[in-house]
Amino acid sequence: MQIGSRLRQLRLKAGLSGNALAQRAGVGQSTVSEIESGRTTPSFHVLRKLCRAMDITLGDFFAPDRTAREPLSAELRRLLEMARRLDEKELDTVMLLVGAMVKQKETPSGLPAAAENAVPYDEREEEPHKK
Repeated sequence: MQIGSRLRQLRLKAGLSGNALAQRAGVGQSTVSEIESGRTTPSFHVLRKLCRAMDITLGDFFAPDRTAREPLSAELRRLLEMARRLDEKELDTVMLLVGAMVKQKETPSGLPAAAENAVPYDEREEEPHKK
C-alpha cells in the first residue's frame, strides 16, 4: 500500500483540501503534501493525527476500500466527543436510551413494541346489556 496515495484518496473522500486536513490535524500543510507525494513517510503519531482529522481510525486507513467507513457527520462526531466524557455506567444508560429510541422508530406506529401489539379497549363491551 502506498501511504501517500491512500491519504490523498481518503482526504478527498472526506471532502478536505490538503490545507484543511493539515489544520484539523495540527500539522503543516507541507507535511500533508510531502506524504501524499511520497517524498516522506509519516510517523505513527502524525498518521494517527491525520486519521482523527478525517474521522477515521488507523484500521480504516489500512483497510481495503470496501470496508472503510464513511467519515462521521458533524452530529455523530459531537455525540462521540460527549460520550467520551462519560463513565462506564453512564455509557450503559445512554446505550439503553438509544436502543429504546431505535426500537420505537422501528415500529410502524412509532409506539413502543408492547403498545403496538396491545388490543385497544372497546368501551361498548363493558356496557351492561339492556333488556
